Amino acid sequence: MLSANTTPIFVLFIFVFIFTCIESYKVDTEKDALAYLEQYGYVDPNEMPTGFTLSDCNKKLMEFQKLSHIEVTGELDDATLKAMNTPRCGCPDFIHLSFKDDNDHPQQDKGKTHDRENDHGHRHRRNHHHHHHRHRSYQNTNRNQSESSQKFLRTGRSLIPQNYTVSERLWDKKVVTYDIVQYPTRYGLRVSASDIENTIHKAFKIWEQHIELEFRHQPNSIEASDIEISFVSTYHGDSYPFDGPGKTLAHAFFPGSGLGGDVHFEEEEDWSVGVYNGVDVLYVATHELGHSLGLGHSSTYGAIMYPMYRGYTPNLQLHSDDIYGIQTMYGRKNQVPSQTTRAPVTRPTTTTRRTTTTRRPIRNETTTVKTTTVPPTRPSQNQDLCEDLYIDGVTTMFDNTILVFKDLNVYEIGRNGEGVLPGWPKRIDEYFRGMEGDLDCVVTRSNGKTYFFKETKYWRFTGRQMDRGYPRSIAEYFPRIPDNLDACFEWDSEFVFTKGSKFWRFNTRRRPQVDQYFPMTIQHWGLSSQLDAAFTASNGSVYFLQGPYFWEFDQESHQVIDQASRKVTSEDWFGCRDEEP
Repeated sequence: MLSANTTPIFVLFIFVFIFTCIESYKVDTEKDALAYLEQYGYVDPNEMPTGFTLSDCNKKLMEFQKLSHIEVTGELDDATLKAMNTPRCGCPDFIHLSFKDDNDHPQQDKGKTHDRENDHGHRHRRNHHHHHHRHRSYQNTNRNQSESSQKFLRTGRSLIPQNYTVSERLWDKKVVTYDIVQYPTRYGLRVSASDIENTIHKAFKIWEQHIELEFRHQPNSIEASDIEISFVSTYHGDSYPFDGPGKTLAHAFFPGSGLGGDVHFEEEEDWSVGVYNGVDVLYVATHELGHSLGLGHSSTYGAIMYPMYRGYTPNLQLHSDDIYGIQTMYGRKNQVPSQTTRAPVTRPTTTTRRTTTTRRPIRNETTTVKTTTVPPTRPSQNQDLCEDLYIDGVTTMFDNTILVFKDLNVYEIGRNGEGVLPGWPKRIDEYFRGMEGDLDCVVTRSNGKTYFFKETKYWRFTGRQMDRGYPRSIAEYFPRIPDNLDACFEWDSEFVFTKGSKFWRFNTRRRPQVDQYFPMTIQHWGLSSQLDAAFTASNGSVYFLQGPYFWEFDQESHQVIDQASRKVTSEDWFGCRDEEP
């Protein structure tokens, strides 16, 4: 599923979804970069003017830079070219989908005795294990497939929009069987059949430890397995031929009948196990099995389902984003239902993309949002957050964890409405060595740097490590930005700071960094009083927090979405509950 440089193969059927990862062509010029953006779904030519160029796609380029976790400049700089030439999956990062009715694609039992014609019209007989019809048990969560508006991929449902995508198909059984039906046989292999078996088993265990599924190896069984794994080359019977070493590494199918769930590895690759040289079987297998279970790609760097191939990783484990995604489909391992467990806050199931906007004139009209503060009764957990709902700051870290800062403590909160996660809070000065508590605000930028502001100083961290030369003076390095800030966040690759009823935008790549018409009043955003905190979620959405409430900010209109968008922070994010009378 992972790769490095040619033309991608991507075909989506209503019943079977194949992920084929390839090695993309060398990107050197603006024309190459534009083709890259088209190829991976950032640019839809049907929505662009005739003769459009890369300069017409500035926002799309910024979206790619954000997904690639590099500085968002909107320019085809060296970092962007390097990212575009990184080995990756050939599937689009944004998928423009349309579907036909069931009648256009009648579902049928595609047993392994059915040969498939490849693109050149040749027929290839499958391994002898495929001589049995496969009546697989899977669930189609798309209850009305005839509705063309129903998306096959959807983002995870949660309070904070997730970066993973899940299919509308999953295995509707507790035990999923698998078999390795064809091993690599080419001369000079560095891995043995037992290496392959042990590594595939380990890849299944990586997923199994988090969900209520059991994966069972059934070698040489009379019955065909749910997931059949094979090492093949060139034309191998599924119309998606491999292209030799160093290009397409593997591909996999979502759950379903026929090829559904199957994983095909390119036999010609230099497969290896547990070493940095070659192509790591465990990493590729774990990624591909995510697709076999129904997961799409994640935009979270470090996630197994991130589209870029990262190679051998010692002690490989799922990222929290992978875990959220797969548990959205199959539930948690050994989870006991409880009436007191809060259901996740949901968002629409269709995949949408927020457009990153450049500066626009601020609207003159204002909307006043009135709030009533009614703090809930403090429960036995999350006492500090629930007792006093005014916080110092919130930020989405580079790995997409959400941290809340209050007084001397930092809390990690779940993205599915779980509230404060186990093991938290921690002391700020212990978790971020060299940092102090009682912050004014905190922001993590798209380049991964986290900035803490307090009184007249600011600190910069890479991850949890403070960068050299900090703290520094706000007045010296952020001219025209006041001390003792209320909130800060990133918007269109710019800092945004608020204090009292005013806000400033600060652009580090421009001189002067603050335009002359700032500060402006936050009443332009539809707010009537100062903010406690603000932050940008992992999908680019911006949230404002005031006391017990939060709002989502519409980046097109420059307004909080509407009065109805107000949510209760204590319940939806912190897990606070009113005590029974």
